[in-house]
Amino acid sequence: MLLVAGFIVMAAALAQAASPITTTPQQGLVVRWQADRVDTDTFAIEVSELDAATARELKQANWNPKEWQRVLSVYAGQGDLLADVGVPPMLGTYSVEGSTLRFEPRFPLEPGVKYRATFNPGLLPGARNPSGKFIVETFQLPARSAPSTTVVSQIYPSANLLPENVLKFYVGFSAPMSRGHIYDHIHLRNEAGQPIELPFLEIDEELWNPEMTRLTLFLDPGRIKRGVRPLEEVGPALEQGKRYTLVIDRNWKDAAGRALKTSFEKAFAVGPPDRERRTRRFGKSERRRLAPRIHS
Repeated sequence: MLLVAGFIVMAAALAQAASPITTTPQQGLVVRWQADRVDTDTFAIEVSELDAATARELKQANWNPKEWQRVLSVYAGQGDLLADVGVPPMLGTYSVEGSTLRFEPRFPLEPGVKYRATFNPGLLPGARNPSGKFIVETFQLPARSAPSTTVVSQIYPSANLLPENVLKFYVGFSAPMSRGHIYDHIHLRNEAGQPIELPFLEIDEELWNPEMTRLTLFLDPGRIKRGVRPLEEVGPALEQGKRYTLVIDRNWKDAAGRALKTSFEKAFAVGPPDRERRTRRFGKSERRRLAPRIHS
């Protein structure tokens, strides 16, 4: 505890003693991250618009790395000055070309990592205000887009012939999926490829398993049960003797924010409605075999 308290006190003292940080260039100086003219995947930090006398003295200076770092230092993954306490700046090469001071990191920048350049104009040769403000510029290469790997692994019922009054589908995925707006990514199309209007029971409480790898998708029961108004007004979602395709869009994102690897389609034909109770059709052993597949 004493060690932690001592570190906090030291860090606070350093923060109070340090000059304020600003991202606005001072004295006409411009600090920016610049892509290499030849290799556009390589970046350096440049301080331009140095006056001629300062640039000349910097070019002639025989400074060691620590002396250069007092003027211009670059940190990887740091957010503020206080976070740099005890963290060494990046290694690299300093040079002066014309009116520009340039720092080239020894190693290439990593995509997705935040970098911060801190420049102290008050420590330039001949500076009149050694305690002036810092100039800070942050930079971050876009993270590499990871390849899509999540796919629809199964749809149940898996048969190619389904009863006209099938009530629900179970859609299984190879990895956890994201929640929300699921009905934007699931479509039922007829044999002409035209979408069936509102075939599913769209509910706010999406029916996922705890692992977010299996979705229970209900067909609108109002379009299945006989004598119910939606069935009488718009007809059934599925009609005996016709063929349909259940389509899962590729742009549905998994839990990591990546789109599915590929879209998925299940084509099936529709047979006569099943009006019998399943408990009469199957014995206990058959129901036991199906239960984990359907409800687990």
